[in-house]
Amino acid sequence: MICATLARWISVSALLIFLCIQTSHASGWIRISPIEGSVGDSVRISGGGFGPDSNVGIFFEEKIVAIAKTDLNGVFSVRLDVPEISCGIKTVKVVDEVRRNAYTTFNLTPKITRLSSREAPAGSTITVTGKGFSANSDVEVILANFFDVSGIVLKEVLAKKIARTNEKGTFETNFEIPYIASGYYIIYANDPVCGLESNYIYFNVLEAKSKPTPTPAATSTPNVTSSQEKEVANMTKPTESPPKKTVETSTKVQRSTPGFEFLLAVGGIALAYLILIDRDRKWKS
Repeated sequence: MICATLARWISVSALLIFLCIQTSHASGWIRISPIEGSVGDSVRISGGGFGPDSNVGIFFEEKIVAIAKTDLNGVFSVRLDVPEISCGIKTVKVVDEVRRNAYTTFNLTPKITRLSSREAPAGSTITVTGKGFSANSDVEVILANFFDVSGIVLKEVLAKKIARTNEKGTFETNFEIPYIASGYYIIYANDPVCGLESNYIYFNVLEAKSKPTPTPAATSTPNVTSSQEKEVANMTKPTESPPKKTVETSTKVQRSTPGFEFLLAVGGIALAYLILIDRDRKWKS
């Protein structure tokens, strides 16, 4: 009798212990509203089935973002902002003090969170900030024409720049407004990793203060060797006629040398002497 009672007591105790263990790890429930949003958006998370008057931790992708308090029925409701994490379908988890937990999902979309200005002249530069993109990746920042003249959605890309995100999926970059007609356009970003586009922000392009001056095309000059350069220089150099020499006619009579004059004198005397001898002979005869 005593053994039977003892065995029954042990069985009941084991059942109670098992039920306590199961109760301490029982799962609650949670819901999030809305189920989609971007970094910084306000969402409401509510749940039940947790321990009464218990602290519950709220996690986005294993990162705790808030602590809430349940009521006597184990129910809670809290509003919070979506933390700065990368885009995609994220797990939201709630855990109480005795490890009761519950899960749901939230679709986080990338977002352009700030433009340094909503209007600027063509040719100027603005700063674009985005959050909730893929971590450590390249995203495309785009300026596009959203409508054509007939009002049809066009989304014609007019300018694009690649920006790099950090480990939280955030980027900040300078973006140059192209020289386009004044009017309203859209600026957004495309994340190739997530396969998602951000929100569209309308941007007013004002008339450019000054238009860029076109750079004249440089004319190519053929290679010329030094000898060719000299040839060209000689051809292009004006021909200079040599200075004319003035021929001066001398009015002076050229004098003979003194020896020549002496010979002439001796010859003359000898000739006169011969003539006299010849005459003298003729008279004697």
